[in-house]
Formats: sequence, C-alpha cells, structure tokens
Amino acid sequence: MAPRDIWFEWLNHGRFGRDERLRARVEAETARLAGRLLDHVPLPAGGALVDVGCGAGLVGLTALALQPDLKVTFCDVSGPLLAQARARAPGGRFLEVPATALAGVADASQDVAAARAVLAYVADKGRAFDEMLRVLRPGGWMTLAEPVWRDEALAVPAMAAVAISRGDALARARHKWKQAQFSGEAMAALTGYSERDLLMLARAAGFGEVHVRLEIDVEASPAMSWAAFCALMPHPLAPSLKEIALSAEERAALEAALRPHVEAGTNWRTRRVAYVWAQKPA
Repeated sequence: MAPRDIWFEWLNHGRFGRDERLRARVEAETARLAGRLLDHVPLPAGGALVDVGCGAGLVGLTALALQPDLKVTFCDVSGPLLAQARARAPGGRFLEVPATALAGVADASQDVAAARAVLAYVADKGRAFDEMLRVLRPGGWMTLAEPVWRDEALAVPAMAAVAISRGDALARARHKWKQAQFSGEAMAALTGYSERDLLMLARAAGFGEVHVRLEIDVEASPAMSWAAFCALMPHPLAPSLKEIALSAEERAALEAALRPHVEAGTNWRTRRVAYVWAQKPA
C-alpha cells in the first residue's frame, strides 16, 4: 500500500470535511487569496514565475489567467498533487522538490517566486527564503501569503488552566481539541513564527524592498452539517475533531454547545494571514 500523502488528502478532502457542498465555498475563498497574493507583484508578459509548493497549481493557474504569456514552473513535494497540477496546466513545467531546495530552477531565472501557505510547514524557513532569492532575477519579486497560527498555540496553556479550574467536560474538550491541532513538536514550524519573523527572514536572505501586511478577519463560518464540521482539518498536520481522543461526556458537551451554531452558520472563526512581498536588489 502506498504511504498516505497528507498534502493530497488535506487539499482534496480534509479542508472541507469531505463535504462536496462545501468544496465550492472553500475553493472560492482560496482562489481569492491567490489573487490577493499576486496583486502585489508585476507579472511581465513573457516572464517566468515559479509556484513554490504549488499543490494542485492554484497560484500558477491564477497567474496564467492574468498573464497568459507567463512561463510557469510548478514545484511541490507531493507527486499526486503535481499530477493534478499537470492535468490543469499541461503547458507548465513540473518539479517534485521542496521549498528549501528548488533543484531544476536555475539561478536568476525567474521574475516572480510565489508561495501560498507553504512556508508555514517548512522548518528551515530561512533556507526557503534563500532559495527564492537565488532563483529570482535581479529586480524580481517574491510574494507570499502565509497563515499565522501562533495565537492558536499560545491559547493552549490558557485553555488548560481554565479546564483545570472549572473542571467541566466542555472546558476539557475545548482544551484537548486546541491542543491536538496546535501544540507539540510536530506543530513547531507551523506555530513558531509571526509576520515579524517573515519580515526578518526576508531581510536576512538579502531581499531589499520588503512589505508585510497582516490581515485578521473574524467571520461566521458557513453553515454545514455536524458530520462535516467534525471531519474538518484546519491544516494538513491537524487531526479532525472526530479523530481527537475525547471522552463520551466531553464529546457530548462539545456537540451540545457547538452543533446549533455550526448548522446555523453562526459559529465564529478567526483567520490570520500574513502577506509578504519583497524585491531582489537589481
């Protein structure tokens, strides 16, 4: 049996709870984020763009829709996702490589290096910045859009204290849920940085002009079934709620508190995204 590809599974199933009714909503949101990412940089006719951590090719395809003459190189660590990207963009170039070692992308060959929700999962983020600088032509641009999950991790010990002081099943369930999805060594790369760190990494790599914009949005989640909500994964490394070890009492308390809001579309979520765009000195 082939090993499970967590990136493929999350992109195709986990991010919308395996509920096809949510897929269109989620894909529309991610397409909007990809467009925002590219708003910050020029896309020259006949130029070259490398889509770092391309997944199924969303950023590169969005760039081609804006500038059909671009030469796009799609890079990802997931072979199955690269196959999806290849099916959607047969004229592109495809490399199964990590963000920290863009082998096959020549020095000073790209006008734009773009990555969406990629560096969040990279332990050596400095090396990824170095690689993007290397492949850019002088005067070329890097553009990123990365989730910022640090506040989620910082909430875990506070929620533990509440669970201990209150001792009720709902407080325990909330703590276990947050802890499973945002704490521990496996989550260190994801939760151990802020938008300020991205700025410092860009400067340390050698980028000249650097811009950072943190956007925080508090909004109601779309209405969905309780089953879909329990199957949702906030990121590829997270277990879904149904996979987290809760007692029967804890699970019942959480469902009683949340299910009416989930099904009515009145469950609130907070999304933090850092946009970073920077120019390689000419």
